Amino acid sequence: MSKKVESSKKKCIACDSNTTHTRTVTKLNWLLHIVLAVITAGAWLLVVLVLWLFKSAPTAWVCSNDHDDAQQEVLTKAKSVETMNAVKGFIALVVIAFVVSLFVV
Repeated sequence: MSKKVESSKKKCIACDSNTTHTRTVTKLNWLLHIVLAVITAGAWLLVVLVLWLFKSAPTAWVCSNDHDDAQQEVLTKAKSVETMNAVKGFIALVVIAFVVSLFVV
């Protein structure tokens, strides 16, 4: 997985002007994972599923101007969403492990 920074011109709610906003996103290298899935006869798809479930959500768009209070609030909300995504990923992993254990037994 690689982290990339995206930027875009957006209207800032705090300063009421069009400014450059940035955010960090996590991307999977799908071509690599497809090749590994073919080589391992599909077993690698379980690894891809776990990686996909645990990949972090994109961070919130952050204005390039200095708005400490407003940006802190946005970042706090983004962290809570990221935490919820991690919990959902863990629950999905437990369910997958349970289902796989049913087939093994």
